[in-house]
Amino acid sequence: MSAYLAQSNKNPTLANVIAAADATNHAIPTPNELSQAFTKLVNAGVLEVKENSYMIRSEHLSGIERAYRSKGGLFESANKGKKWLNTSKLDTDKMPKITVTQDEVNNAYKVYTSKSNQKG
Repeated sequence: MSAYLAQSNKNPTLANVIAAADATNHAIPTPNELSQAFTKLVNAGVLEVKENSYMIRSEHLSGIERAYRSKGGLFESANKGKKWLNTSKLDTDKMPKITVTQDEVNNAYKVYTSKSNQKG
């Protein structure tokens, strides 16, 4: 759901995904968590990663939108996203593996927090 929420940006970056994860779960995902999630979503054909942009594919936007708007608030977003993915019957066990490094997370977090500090 963080990738979906980050989609409101023209070119959703890792910083946008981290910001959405922080907003919905009050936690910054680890490189391993991001790598696993991105790998599953790319292999299922849900997510495209191009030039540091993380885009939900258009054919899945309406299903994810329905899941996001379903019963439960913002803090239930991760559970709603997981439920959607589990009921979608998409194959998530293919290759390739997406890897997000600690340096990438650190840099994205710096971008995210510098933007939020500018707003405040």
